Amino acid sequence: MSEGDIPMSGGDNPDSTLLHRKQEQTCPDAGAQPAPETEPLPDVDRGWAFVVLLASFLCMFIVATITYATGVLHIALLERFHSDTAFTSLIGSVFISLLSLTGGYKSN
Repeated sequence: MSEGDIPMSGGDNPDSTLLHRKQEQTCPDAGAQPAPETEPLPDVDRGWAFVVLLASFLCMFIVATITYATGVLHIALLERFHSDTAFTSLIGSVFISLLSLTGGYKSN
């Protein structure tokens, strides 16, 4: 058996300690001393993390509300503009399809 081989069975095989030796070679910090305590890092965001969190939550809340309220908005738009039903429903359809089509682009 070569040095890189790891036997799959234990027992009285003299090569069964190769697995243990291989683990020792790949884990050099096994017997190392713990690192000394250091000072905590300074606060980088200076409190703006909660502002970003709140803004992203509001953005997602508004988009989800508009997406799921398309039927209610459709009725309101029909009453407001006195337009054709098919043309008015195009607004919600385009909105939802743009969200779906740009999802792959936004995830990259």
